[in-house]
Amino acid sequence: MANRGIRVILLIVLLASFYGCAGIINMNPDLSQISVNSKIPLDTAIFLDPETVHYTYNTEPGTFGCGWMKHEIMLGSALEKASRDVFARTFKTSYITTSREEAQQYALMLEPHIEDFRLSYDMGFYYSSLKLKFTLSNNGKTIWESVFESPDESKFSGFVYCSDSAGKVASAALEKTMEKAVQELGSKSSFIISSAQQGKVEPQVETGRSRKTVTISAAVQKQSSSDIDHIPNFKAMLREDDLAVVIGIENYQDIPKSDYSVSDARLVKEYLKAIGFKERNIELITDERATKSGIEKAMEAWLPNRIKKDSTVFIYFSGHGAPEPSTGDAYIVPFDGDPNYLSVTGYPLRRMYDKLSKLGANEVITVLDSCFSGAGGRSVLAKGARPLVMTPHAPSLPDNMVVLSATQNSQISTSSPEKGHGVFTYYFLKAIKDGKNDLADIYAALKPQVEDEAKSMNVQQQPSMVPATSNAKGRFVMRK
Repeated sequence: MANRGIRVILLIVLLASFYGCAGIINMNPDLSQISVNSKIPLDTAIFLDPETVHYTYNTEPGTFGCGWMKHEIMLGSALEKASRDVFARTFKTSYITTSREEAQQYALMLEPHIEDFRLSYDMGFYYSSLKLKFTLSNNGKTIWESVFESPDESKFSGFVYCSDSAGKVASAALEKTMEKAVQELGSKSSFIISSAQQGKVEPQVETGRSRKTVTISAAVQKQSSSDIDHIPNFKAMLREDDLAVVIGIENYQDIPKSDYSVSDARLVKEYLKAIGFKERNIELITDERATKSGIEKAMEAWLPNRIKKDSTVFIYFSGHGAPEPSTGDAYIVPFDGDPNYLSVTGYPLRRMYDKLSKLGANEVITVLDSCFSGAGGRSVLAKGARPLVMTPHAPSLPDNMVVLSATQNSQISTSSPEKGHGVFTYYFLKAIKDGKNDLADIYAALKPQVEDEAKSMNVQQQPSMVPATSNAKGRFVMRK
């Protein structure tokens, strides 16, 4: 019997060796130990090219510790998650994107790139090493570049549980390289900040011992940080068919700016991704891309071409609104809009609601951080006209639509330099972060908070929602 037991044990060991732990080897790096002394107060895009995002390390069949089957380590995916966590604590705000064009719209662009990764097995131990290159740039010009390599990480495995041990050494290598990068960025934070504020950057590009100087134009203002800039892991399910159009216009072509509208729009996009929207299903248009034709293309071509009957559609706009004095109709003011000629340069809310109602979507959620009275704030008015007392966003909506607006009637939408956000958008995202799921609960949470903060600025601002909360309760869910 004893011999039979020994044979069974040997057979199990051999099967474990032969088959290994086939499939995906999970990486779960512990990034909580990476400390950040102080944030760099600049909006930063973390650009991950598709090659990096989809980087997969394949183990070689025949490795004794992992059997004779291929295994995959999804290193690119782990790097994306690590970047989302770590750099949210490193910069004022950080946004993950796979679009270089979008990334270059930010004050800074940080590009992590996997240079090399190695995994080996010897005498019951796994060993791994990782080399990452980080490039920090502004307007396409490199400010700083450095390569970081982890020390050899090892983990005893024996002959079983190979995927667990391999995943742990790979995760440890990622932890160490990310920690080195954060420490290096922290040591250069004063240089980055002071140079950016002066509008001129004379960077040091580090490649081994050689250095070179590049002169860069950087019109970046010092910005505040707030609690909503660190986006939690909502552990949301993937929303395959849900779509979003996110518009933020801050620096207009011919009219005053709308403070924080671009950074607010970018942060809204990141929250949408965190609650399950796929990046390819989010159309973000800001500043010079948010022309009248750009908005029309997004609302009337991009959306209808992708809609499915079970889709939830989310629309967000931050920027100036304006009333047409002769009719009182409310308009979104595009980047190239002129409040003196709204009928030909503006995008009417009435038209937007009509187009959204005809999409055939399951639900449509519209969030407007703007105002339409012409009384100031995020509102403009034709020359010589007076502010109007109006209720522009109380249209007759179909049952599957809801509109959440920053203001009512002749009020103005405010922004907070202390928070670095529009007041309405700040409390909208804070409600989501604090666990509010549907629009009715979000509205109930943000309304008194917006009102109180506006009063502290000697302003009246009361958010509104159509339909009323009693008819929206349990519907129009943001976090599923």
